[in-house]
Amino acid sequence: MDINIVTPESVIDPWPLLKELRGAGPVVRSEPMGGVWLVSSYEHCREVLLDYKRFSNTVFASTDFGPWFEGTDTMVHTDPPDHTRLRSMVQKVFTYRSVQQLEPRIHQIIEELLSAPEFVDGMASGEATDVLGQFTSALPTTVIAELLGIPSADRKLFYRWAESMMRCILADPRLVPQEHIDAAVVSGREMLEYLQAEIAERRRSGATEDLIGRLVKENAGGALSDEELAATCVTLLVAGSDTTTSTTTTMLSHLAHHPDQRDRLLADPELTGSGVDETLRYDPTARVNFRKVLGDVELGGQRLSDGDIVWVLVIAANRDPARFERPDQYDVGRSPNQHLTFGQGPHLCLGAQLARMEVRHAVNAFLARWPAYKVVDRRPSPAYAALTWEAFTVAAGR
Repeated sequence: MDINIVTPESVIDPWPLLKELRGAGPVVRSEPMGGVWLVSSYEHCREVLLDYKRFSNTVFASTDFGPWFEGTDTMVHTDPPDHTRLRSMVQKVFTYRSVQQLEPRIHQIIEELLSAPEFVDGMASGEATDVLGQFTSALPTTVIAELLGIPSADRKLFYRWAESMMRCILADPRLVPQEHIDAAVVSGREMLEYLQAEIAERRRSGATEDLIGRLVKENAGGALSDEELAATCVTLLVAGSDTTTSTTTTMLSHLAHHPDQRDRLLADPELTGSGVDETLRYDPTARVNFRKVLGDVELGGQRLSDGDIVWVLVIAANRDPARFERPDQYDVGRSPNQHLTFGQGPHLCLGAQLARMEVRHAVNAFLARWPAYKVVDRRPSPAYAALTWEAFTVAAGR
């Protein structure tokens, strides 16, 4: 089919083309995109995400989608049993209970960020205020850095590394400037080296009060190499930071453009939890997942061959009218809401509950202070699958 969903125009406004794609069938081969298979229906996207035996996640290991790990296995680009070995280590220490224990500190970080003089003064002035740089990106990076046990003096390094890598992570390399990819590779290398030194220090000291220390203790038998432990920490930082950054920013944007929905949350802040999931459905942080076909398979009436690349279009599946009523309506009270943004099966996002908690508290705190804010500048990243924003500024409004 002569359809290309990674043109600059379709990246900015993907919905008309995705509707056309869905009308052409649930599984379509795109010749302009190099023969990749585009999967747009909820049913078939979920099928691919669940079936790692036919649709491998190792596509990341053999393309430019993950160059900063330099060959080190991570949860992001492996299948079971390697994925199980890597993930199980984190699951043992990154538990529901440990996430819940972070809630008071998350409240405190949000208060500190929103009460910073430069932020308050900017909002009070009525001028454009950088919400992305000063709030929505700072919150999750701070939380993850503290969880890992990174000294406060070094957190600016992590902000820089994370920002560099998030310009490219899970993005189509054809849409990312080469200088951004080069910077991400350097950032990944520097972060891995830093974290390997932190791992060595935890092993020497025996400290276990932070996530790195607990991972080192749990790995006493050597199931993971130090390189794998460090890469796991990088994965937690980058994935945890930008998913939350993007969702918080996106939700503030859509609430400003849907004032009736913002009024619902102002009247009933308890709805913010379902509002977070509706934002994840309506405008997902990660638009696409990539898979590689293992063997010759049938999917959606099409024959796919061994080695073919599949684009799982979460952004389309989340608005599939066969799954969701009124799919193009933004409804913060939508329930149930079984979107695919956090994945399915083995790769279901480990940090989903932490992300939901951070976004819910961040949005409620922001609305409590500036209930009539207006968006001044809203610029998502130009890369189709990237999780990042280029800019997001608001004014307090009246």
